[in-house]
Amino acid sequence: MRKLATFASLVLASLALPVTAATAQDALVAEDVSPNALRVAREVVDAMYPPETREDSLVAMAQSMGAQVAGTMDLDVIEDAGARRVIEESLAQGLADMRPLLAEHIPVMLEATAVAYADTFALAELVAIRDFSRTLAGSAFFERSTSLVSHPALVAVNEPYFQEIQVFSRTLQMQIINNLEAYFLEQEEDRQDPA
Repeated sequence: MRKLATFASLVLASLALPVTAATAQDALVAEDVSPNALRVAREVVDAMYPPETREDSLVAMAQSMGAQVAGTMDLDVIEDAGARRVIEESLAQGLADMRPLLAEHIPVMLEATAVAYADTFALAELVAIRDFSRTLAGSAFFERSTSLVSHPALVAVNEPYFQEIQVFSRTLQMQIINNLEAYFLEQEEDRQDPA
């Protein structure tokens, strides 16, 4: 039972894709960039993710990626069919339940995207991107870009990548656990035998 619980926790932990976050003191905020660049960058973000459809499109993109990751998990190693079903149903429910969590963070994520654009692109480049977004081709490009994550061509190449990430994550988790066990064992031995 403990092995099954450990496996389940590793499965759930491996759903989290590696992300590197800036520390709070390193993060740029609106005050750090040009107000004009930020105004145009916000217009670009609005073109990319129109307010009336942004939640649906971003949730669909996140759920598609999550489903692709979940689909690469080797649940066949779990011999108990009932336990395997519980994990599959839990993963499916988790993907469905992510909407409120994502919705809560969308405004700050999009504001951060605007800040990043304002910091990365020159004002003239942002104006050109915004102007492109107002054309029929630009509007179609931005509207359809988020749905590309579930395009069969991308799903096909994501599958082997996600499978390797699963193996890498499990290996890294076990390495961390082993390193921690060795560290705590060494600490215990040092306490028992102060030299």
